[in-house]
Amino acid sequence: MMEHSIARDLLEGYVDGTLEPETREAVEEHLEECAECRALIEGVEPIRFPTGVDAAPEAWSDDRFRKMVRRSLARVALNLFSWIVIGVLVIWLFTSFVVQPLVIDRGDRATSAVIATWDLAVMLQPGTEASEWVSNPGLLSRTTEITTVMAVGSEAQDLGTVVSKLGLSGLSGEYGGPIFVHPELHERVSGALDNLPSGTVTTVEFVWDHVIDIADVSAMIEEHPDVSVTWVGFPTGPGYSGMSGAGFGHDGDPGFVGYGTCSNGPADGMIVRGSASGGGSASPYFGRSHSSEGPNVEGALGQVRRAMDNLLSRPEFREAIEDQPSAATLEEARDYLDGNDPGVVAMVVTGPTELVRQFVFDAGAGSAIVMGVDFWNWNGPLCGGR
Repeated sequence: MMEHSIARDLLEGYVDGTLEPETREAVEEHLEECAECRALIEGVEPIRFPTGVDAAPEAWSDDRFRKMVRRSLARVALNLFSWIVIGVLVIWLFTSFVVQPLVIDRGDRATSAVIATWDLAVMLQPGTEASEWVSNPGLLSRTTEITTVMAVGSEAQDLGTVVSKLGLSGLSGEYGGPIFVHPELHERVSGALDNLPSGTVTTVEFVWDHVIDIADVSAMIEEHPDVSVTWVGFPTGPGYSGMSGAGFGHDGDPGFVGYGTCSNGPADGMIVRGSASGGGSASPYFGRSHSSEGPNVEGALGQVRRAMDNLLSRPEFREAIEDQPSAATLEEARDYLDGNDPGVVAMVVTGPTELVRQFVFDAGAGSAIVMGVDFWNWNGPLCGGR
C-alpha cells in the first residue's frame, strides 16, 4: 500500500493523466482506502493546453492572408495620410504666421507691392485704368492681380489682368520675369482714324515729338469740352525727342509715364498684410454723367510722383519693371518729374469719332494710334469733361 504523503503528491499527475500505469494503479488503490485524498480530487478537471501535441493548428488560407495584407496596407495608408495632413497644417501655420508676416510682408512690403503693381499697370500702359484688385498669400509668396480697362466712349473695354508675385527676394511678374503690362497690339489697334465711320466712338493715343507745357495742355482740354482726355503722359527726363514710347527710355533717350486724369490712384487706406487676402473695386469712372469737375492733368502728375516714390522706396521693385531701368535712371526720372512743370508728351482721348479726330488735328500730334472703336454709347464727357 502506497504511503499517504506520497499518494497526495501524485494526485495532480493522477488528475492530469500523466502518471505511469503502475503508479496510477497504486494511487487508485490508495484512493479506495483514503477519504481525505478522494475529497481533494473531487470536482477537479484536468488542464488542457491548446499548444500541446494533440492541439490542431488553425487552418491557413489565401483569403485570410489577403485580408491581413489589406488591413496592414489600410493602416499604413491611414498613418501616411494623417502625417501628410499634419505636415500640411504645420507648413500652413508656419507660412501664415511666420513667413508671411516676417518675411513676405516685412515693413508693409506686401501693401507696397500691390500698389506698385497697380501703378505700373497704369503708368506704362497709356489709357489704362484699374477696375479691380485682389491679392492672395501663397506658400512662400503673395500674388496680386490688377484688372485693367480702357474707356472707349462711355464704356469700359477689358484689357486683361496684370499679375505680380512678391516672393522672398523681390517682386516679379507672374512667371518670374518683369511684370508684363502691355496687351498685344492687334487687340488694341483698330484702324486708321481717318477711315472710321461716323456714329461711332473711338479712343486714340497720340504722342508729340516735343514737350507741351501743362498749362497749354489744360487750355487745350478746355477748348474741347465734348471729348474726354482720360490719360496723360509725362517725359522721364530732359531732351525728349519722341523716339521712345511708354517707359523710362532707352540709351539716354527719355520715354514717358502717365496716369489717368480722373483717377484717384490705389484705394485709400489699402492695407495688405500677413496671411490675409485683400481685394476690392477701384470704382472706375466710366459711364458717369456730366459733372462740374473735368480731367485733372496736375492730379495725374501727382499720381505719377507718388508712384515713383513708392517704386524707389524699395530697390527690389526695380527688377519688376520692364527693361529693368537702373536705380540711377529711376532716381533721375523721379527728380525730373518732381520739377515744377515737366510738361506733357502723350495723351489718350475718347469720345465721338468726329470730335476726337478734330481734337487730334488741333493738338498737332506727331503720331496717333486708334486704340479702340465701338458703336455709339456716348453719355457725355467722363469725369465731368470741363
